[in-house]
Amino acid sequence: MPETVKSHSTVIGLFGKHIVQTGRMDTENGRLLNRAHQLRNLTDYNVGTIDHDRIEVVVIGPEAFVSGIQLILRKKR
Repeated sequence: MPETVKSHSTVIGLFGKHIVQTGRMDTENGRLLNRAHQLRNLTDYNVGTIDHDRIEVVVIGPEAFVSGIQLILRKKR
């Protein structure tokens, strides 16, 4: 039976467990997802500034992440 998912953190944890830890996607893309989630939490729940380098990671990084997902999907066919 599938696990019940009630939070972004759970989805990210399951992604790491089933996709990254099994070698279907590289660890750098897994880290990118975690960093993006951390920044999302920071901006949603805290007041402050975020430096340019941290923003750049989540602006440029998704291209590599999406490419990794596309590769996984192509392998399933």
